[in-house]
Amino acid sequence: MSPLPDLLDRYTALWTELGCPRASLLRPGLPAERVRQALAAEGLSAHQEIVDWYGWHDGTELAGGASTVTLPPPRLWVFNLAEAVAERRALVEFAAQMSADIRHDDPDAGPEYPLILADYWWRPTWLPIARGGGSDRLAIDLSVDDAPGLRYWAADSPDLAQELAAPSLTALVAHWIAALESGACEWDTGGEHHHWRVDRDRLPPLPPGISPLVAW
Repeated sequence: MSPLPDLLDRYTALWTELGCPRASLLRPGLPAERVRQALAAEGLSAHQEIVDWYGWHDGTELAGGASTVTLPPPRLWVFNLAEAVAERRALVEFAAQMSADIRHDDPDAGPEYPLILADYWWRPTWLPIARGGGSDRLAIDLSVDDAPGLRYWAADSPDLAQELAAPSLTALVAHWIAALESGACEWDTGGEHHHWRVDRDRLPPLPPGISPLVAW
């Protein structure tokens, strides 16, 4: 059995322990079969980690909720499953268009030039599950049957996603829990807009294989 469900429950319990009330804004999780059917319709494999992720919570309750609840400590905004699927379709189209535009502008470019490849810009097996600032996306790589890695992507730096940002959701959530338990993260209610504040000097060491882009 995957350890991810227990880790996710501990993760959101820590929000409440630290004074953050926003776990109540997360939508209920989805049945496993619904997640599998939605991904199968997109030609994606339903690894247990992504089933567990959307079994935990399916985005947020509020309209436009992706901008109301951030995952601490990295301040990522969650996508519900429908948003994730729609975002993936848009990024697959974006990648195809970028490839076509570059081929048109530079018809002599050969396959050794990575920018002409649609997979350089976005791979169809990547499912975005959260966003950072601007165009940044956190995606789970569903191209393999064993533990799927995570990719951190930005439109202006797509090469970032060529390397894994974390070996699995389980490893990443475990690190987020360690960061919250370290005392480095505080729910700040001092201003008009309440938010997570992170003291980077108090954060635990970065585990092997996890990028600072997704760690904090």
